[in-house]
Amino acid sequence: MVLQAFIDDSGNEPNQKHFVLAGFLSTAERWAAFSDEWRAVLDRPNPTALGFYKHTQAKSLKGEFSNRKGWTDAERNKRELALAEVAARHAIYRFDVSVSHEDWAKYVRSVPLPQRRRLIADHPYVLLAGQALSAVAVISNMEGLHREKVDFYFDSQEGFEPALREIWTDWRRSCATAPIPVKIGDLMFKDDTEFLPLQAADMFAGSLRFAHMTNEATSALVTLWRGIKGQSGPMKPQQLERLGTDMLAMAQGVSKRYCVPLVHFGPDAARQRKKFRRLARATAKRKR
Repeated sequence: MVLQAFIDDSGNEPNQKHFVLAGFLSTAERWAAFSDEWRAVLDRPNPTALGFYKHTQAKSLKGEFSNRKGWTDAERNKRELALAEVAARHAIYRFDVSVSHEDWAKYVRSVPLPQRRRLIADHPYVLLAGQALSAVAVISNMEGLHREKVDFYFDSQEGFEPALREIWTDWRRSCATAPIPVKIGDLMFKDDTEFLPLQAADMFAGSLRFAHMTNEATSALVTLWRGIKGQSGPMKPQQLERLGTDMLAMAQGVSKRYCVPLVHFGPDAARQRKKFRRLARATAKRKR
């Protein structure tokens, strides 16, 4: 049996209050059946067929959900609910991890580091990706699936992919040597406008972030919560404070041992990050 986890994010920009990574775990066979049903719901003609689902477009009634095409809040909600019901029929487990951008900036991004090239401290994406992997590992252990390999599919992310690939081998090794080993498989990045299970993850992540912001859950989100068992892992300020303290101690040790300066997040670090992202984009273009 081949297990596949599909994961997407919402709230990527620091000016948004929360950052969420969320997704679903299921078998390759169930994902194939899911894709057929998801496409059939997208193709419903009233008010128009959809080329793909994107939560930001659905929420703003733009793009595929443009109100110029006849979409309204009520019609959008009906289509989202139908899509959520498809996901609830085929996903075996759900999982989500989240963090407040404000807490992240206060306790983690503020820590001076020897270098900030890998974005791990500047943005919560990589850490939360590790938290999502841990959530899947816990689910695998609890449900007796730890003997099955799990492949992970993330939505394509400019700038973050190299950092996540760089640390993935270490995470996979840690899971393989845990008291109850978990087989972590391949790491892949795909376009969520083309990979239908990633569209479901996008809806889940976006709906969760909206619920964090408004304390209101859409019917689609409630359907996912009730129809799929799983777990949530919002990171608390105390956890981030401990993480920041540990990072500072490690950074000071490296600085002392190798006589390298510690760099605070700011204009210089931001320029380093932009340069790193440009290099990542150039590398991705060469691979194409």
